[in-house]
Amino acid sequence: MASPLTPSPDPTYQPGIPVRVSTRAATQDPTPSGPAKPALPSGPRAVFRVRAWEPFIVFLLTFGVLALFTPRVTAYLDPTTGDEPFYLMTAISILKDGDLNECNNYINYDELAIYPPGAGINKDGNGFVNFPPNWVGWRGSPLPLPPHPALISPQIRQCSNNYGARPFTNPTGELYSKHGLGLSLMVLPSFALGGRLLVVFFLNLVGALLAANIYLLARESVTKLAPAILTWVAFAFTVPLMPYSYLIFTEMPAALLTLYAFRRIRAWNNNPFQVAGIGLCLAFMPWLHYRFAPICVGLGIYYFYQMRKHRDAPRAQRVRDWTIVGSLVASSAILLMVFFYTRYGAPFPNGSDHAGISDVAGTLRGAVGLFLDEQWGVFVASPVFILTFVGLILMWVFRVWRRDLLWIAVVALPYFLVIANYAQWWGEWCPPGRYMASILPLLALPLAISLDNIKGIIYKAIYGVLLLLSFLTMAGFLFQPQWMYNQPILGGNLNGKSELLTHGPSTIGPLLHLTWLSNINLTGFFPSFVSPYFGYLYQGNAGGDLAAGDAWRKSLWPALIIIVIVALSLYLAWRTRRAISRATPTDTPSGPPAELALPDMALPTRPARTASAVPPPQVSTFSLLRMRRRQA
Repeated sequence: MASPLTPSPDPTYQPGIPVRVSTRAATQDPTPSGPAKPALPSGPRAVFRVRAWEPFIVFLLTFGVLALFTPRVTAYLDPTTGDEPFYLMTAISILKDGDLNECNNYINYDELAIYPPGAGINKDGNGFVNFPPNWVGWRGSPLPLPPHPALISPQIRQCSNNYGARPFTNPTGELYSKHGLGLSLMVLPSFALGGRLLVVFFLNLVGALLAANIYLLARESVTKLAPAILTWVAFAFTVPLMPYSYLIFTEMPAALLTLYAFRRIRAWNNNPFQVAGIGLCLAFMPWLHYRFAPICVGLGIYYFYQMRKHRDAPRAQRVRDWTIVGSLVASSAILLMVFFYTRYGAPFPNGSDHAGISDVAGTLRGAVGLFLDEQWGVFVASPVFILTFVGLILMWVFRVWRRDLLWIAVVALPYFLVIANYAQWWGEWCPPGRYMASILPLLALPLAISLDNIKGIIYKAIYGVLLLLSFLTMAGFLFQPQWMYNQPILGGNLNGKSELLTHGPSTIGPLLHLTWLSNINLTGFFPSFVSPYFGYLYQGNAGGDLAAGDAWRKSLWPALIIIVIVALSLYLAWRTRRAISRATPTDTPSGPPAELALPDMALPTRPARTASAVPPPQVSTFSLLRMRRRQA
């Protein structure tokens, strides 16, 4: 049961502008001798004015930690692999030729600029690398680099019909990367100034900016310092956000743009620069990759809702905001279609450039595998994110948080369904959680809510254990960064085994003089939802069905563990709520947490009270908040 709260009128209050409740006034008992009462769990959808130095400190600390490990990560992951070199090849083409046609760059073997110094091409067109004795990087990267070309129309424009063969059949033709242009443009300045190493430091900056926004989302919402710090630590230094802060993928820029736009739309009271920031986020994300279009649509719907909700704002301000956002998004959409037309011969990207979609069964495997797959599952690599489910349930239970829960779903759920439906939902040659990284920071809000509203040592211990396990995964990746990558097929057979779980205990155990660690074998405990894809592809229905059945059977125990953790956490939440209700009598007031910001809705104005004035009726905190929502 919520405690009563007597609102104090504020003649300076303006609709839509967050205000703070004085700590002293909010917690003071009406009677001079009245005892202090315990505070309620933090309020809903508050936009708390965070002190400017707080996110700055978070940014500096995060960047310092990320940059500390950058030399090691780049040494072990040299040369770049997976999709990374193709973003750099586009940058090389822009720098050397001033165009996007990479045909001549592959003919001239310009990829040697991103290979070790001992790399070269012999007279037969075969690549070779003279590795130094202390080499710790990759030894099996293909050279010459086979391009990732986009299919263009008409076909006679193409540089070759078989890009795996050299020389190309049409050397005067065109070759464009199938990957988005946006990331290549982002890393272009740092690559021109300092090569791949400076590009990675730039990505460290992106990761640090994302961490600051994660902290701000948590701090603005729950207002307390400890939950915001614990949320920041859980997201910034675990998989997937920390590994992708070193890799040339679109996920971290997309995550930063998504979270910043969500935060500013949610707060709504923005200056022209912040409004332009929202517009730029929505406009630029499809340039990173068109799979981010569902996120942009969700954020756009959220923006229109907020604009309609605040239609009582001055007309000039609404026209200004709509003009800024609308012009940026419309201009970007037109330019992107022109870019696709000149690149592909059609105003939209060619879906044949990628692996395609799955059937219903494959989509279900993808949806579960994104969380539980041994090689690429988020919960396997970072079990601390299991607690975001607890926060999501609490947001649904507490009515005052349901609106935020709805908008998180509107922004994130369509994208999640798209990637679950994608045939290669795990992202191929990459660390775990690639496609989840772009929307995962939105779950900082439910995690912070759970940490703030579940009191007692037990829940904090659950958080600590899960965070420790998540740190151990990240520590293994920093010890040997190549363990971040997994092979779904090994020796011609379906593998499904995590490189970290396979080699980590036997390698690290002797180094730490912990012989028992070498005997730990967790491979096979978690399911492999990637194996069915290759089973159907190479072994037919029989092999695919066998791998799918094995995956679903092995998912039972991990799923049961997750259910127990969530159920215990919800029980602790119920006990917290019950304890607060018992400790706060209904006939005496108890204020909200210190520095709680009220929602962005106007208080009814009343004349100043005098000594003879009748005291206003006491209203419970949640009743006041519901009244304001109806008023809005």
